Amino acid sequence: MALLVAVLLSGPGEARACKLIPPQMHVTNPSLRASDSQAPALAGPPTVEIVRGKGPEGTGCGGATATSCDDLGRVTITVAASDDRTPAPELGFRVVVKSGNPPPDFALPSGDILATDGKIFLHWIDGATNDHERISFVLAIAPVDAAGNVGASMDLPIADGEGGCALGGGGRPRLLLPLLLAVLWAGLRRRR
Repeated sequence: MALLVAVLLSGPGEARACKLIPPQMHVTNPSLRASDSQAPALAGPPTVEIVRGKGPEGTGCGGATATSCDDLGRVTITVAASDDRTPAPELGFRVVVKSGNPPPDFALPSGDILATDGKIFLHWIDGATNDHERISFVLAIAPVDAAGNVGASMDLPIADGEGGCALGGGGRPRLLLPLLLAVLWAGLRRRR
């Protein structure tokens, strides 16, 4: 009986199902081309947030919590655009890999997509661990209006891991250790 209790306590404490909502596709109306030839424009540079997969987190009693989404990496692009005829919430965005090699399971839409509340979410299987390989590639994003006019694209560098930017990783800053070491070094030098 004690063995059964130990086995039950040692497994993951929580497992919530992961629900990924696929992006909503942007649909154009070719009949609008006759009256709309002006392309939309990005309203400023989009911002990018990178979150990497994460390993199970300890609960303090020998157990761990995990979700079925823990192995997912995510790139969130916050973007805004404007057009002379298409309302901003109805503008689509064309996202393509311009250079580099995204992760193998990187879910890039096959067509133009709508932003949800100004955000575009792209996912890949990254591994349920806190130790990740470097990723580095460039996406290009361009706005698309209801008539199918495509605006100028902007490059979005996506980099994370060894030598990359320190975004994501379950919300834990990856530059904390070097900062802590610098503070300790300064303290030791002051004591001398």
